[in-house]
Amino acid sequence: MDVRLPEPDELGDTLVLHHWDADGVASASLILDYLGDYAELYVPPLGFYWLDSQAANEIRDLGTFDTLMVLDMALPVESIERAASAAGAGRVVLVDHHVRPRERYPASWVPLVDVRQPSASWHLTQLLGVQPDLRSILGIAGDLGPTLQSHPVYPQVIEVLESLGIGVVELERLAELIDANYRVGDREGVRDAVFVLSRGHRDPRSLLDLKKWVIRHRSAEAEVERVVREASVEDFGSVVYVEFESPHLLISTVGRRFAWSREGVAVLVLNSRWRRGYAQVYSRVHGLDLDLTTLAEMARARGYRAGGKREAVGVILPELEAREFVRRALDWLMSAAREGKGGE
Repeated sequence: MDVRLPEPDELGDTLVLHHWDADGVASASLILDYLGDYAELYVPPLGFYWLDSQAANEIRDLGTFDTLMVLDMALPVESIERAASAAGAGRVVLVDHHVRPRERYPASWVPLVDVRQPSASWHLTQLLGVQPDLRSILGIAGDLGPTLQSHPVYPQVIEVLESLGIGVVELERLAELIDANYRVGDREGVRDAVFVLSRGHRDPRSLLDLKKWVIRHRSAEAEVERVVREASVEDFGSVVYVEFESPHLLISTVGRRFAWSREGVAVLVLNSRWRRGYAQVYSRVHGLDLDLTTLAEMARARGYRAGGKREAVGVILPELEAREFVRRALDWLMSAAREGKGGE
């Protein structure tokens, strides 16, 4: 199995399919530096962790590529195969830090997946063998939020921040500004953010004042505040259940807000009426030693789309089946929290 990132001329023309959050945007910006004119970006339909015929048609319209590179997205194998076929790509490269389903990859794939990494952007920086810069740590800030300061990578993050002349607060703010693009549903804005970050990563203060990002962030925050204010919340002590309705991509933001508000908690969130007949479920732990990938396995066993990491999992499932799954998920969370068996 290949365990290195192939050289640009070895990869050839490459379609870079990346996640829409700050980590995915930062990772895509880093790979643009590496690939140069070899790279073309593709942001998949926001919120859906699989690729349908619409996505395949969009990829086909972009032309033919030698390689498909998937950054920061634990897409199912069949979706990656669909994208590679649409792109005419003979090679697939995966760069990720999420726990993937137990699957066997085709021999032509290069799976560079390391679940120990705090972000795909940090993982990619190491694979590239370059000095960490703003983009390297933006993904960490976006994924870890306030828990960053207790993570072993924090001293290295501080070194980068000191070289840039900004602090942790500004770093977290910038991750929020980038995330606002997907939260308001601006797919083109996500793609544009990659190029904006590539041009401006050496001057983070200029990015913090970028008017279009600030406006989108205000809009996203207003919707988050509405959701938090109107959500149904049940507090079971070590487990908190939150339910709301919104057509926007806010569930991880809401889940993190509740999880990071106190120590020793597992949060389960349901967006009961999202879009196209689907609901969203999200769970995150803070200060509890629980392995939430069990929830992802429970969801996949029922035919739902699910993925994530040990500390955070997201599920998309039919709206009419959501509450039954939530009931089972709550039962498991409360049992695991009581017995400390989340990793078993």
